[in-house]
Amino acid sequence: MEGTGVTAAALVYRESKPERDAPEAIVIAFHPEGEDGRDTDAWLSGLKAHCQVVVPKAWRALNPRMYGPDENQHFAWFFVYGPAQPEPATFGDSLFQVEQFVHDVRERVPAGVPILLIGWDQGAALAVTLAGVIPEFIDGVLAFDGYLPEISGWALPSDDLGGLPVTLVHRKGSMVPPALRAATAEALQARGASVTGDTGDGIVIEDWVRGCARLGKRTFAEVS
Repeated sequence: MEGTGVTAAALVYRESKPERDAPEAIVIAFHPEGEDGRDTDAWLSGLKAHCQVVVPKAWRALNPRMYGPDENQHFAWFFVYGPAQPEPATFGDSLFQVEQFVHDVRERVPAGVPILLIGWDQGAALAVTLAGVIPEFIDGVLAFDGYLPEISGWALPSDDLGGLPVTLVHRKGSMVPPALRAATAEALQARGASVTGDTGDGIVIEDWVRGCARLGKRTFAEVS
């Protein structure tokens, strides 16, 4: 069953639910910049038979004057100064929105079902950051070319990620500098995340989701 909607976080989203069985996991996917969620939704089609897939759309149009058949198909979560250098105000605004989005989804899905985050590029940066903001409400993060942004005067609010599984995938041609990749992994590990890495050649999203789903829902006691 597929549909669209708008949450209290004011984000439009696409959603697919298994037709018959209860979902093995809730997968919230954050699309890359330059997209509107439709391609991301299609990339995750293999999950829809056994998972509930929710794909919110960023609301910042890359070209607000764009008209024609491609109108409103190209969006960004935040503005940037350069590769992997978010503009703090728009990054913080989107981080707040996606945090609220996760809470909105959590309140209306079956209790006890793991909630997993997957992101690409800007969406991956948000997913990775959420690991250090609301670790008690999510059960795994898969980030393609994600990173923790280096923003002066700001740090992750959570000091204990309670073994949260985080897989950092940096594909060939990734714009994330190697030093920032290493700093991101080290910061998450220092806070207790279970961090793994991959080049992107061997990662299969369906296998990753099923692996996290088998681990089950983490409890509040695991995140102190």
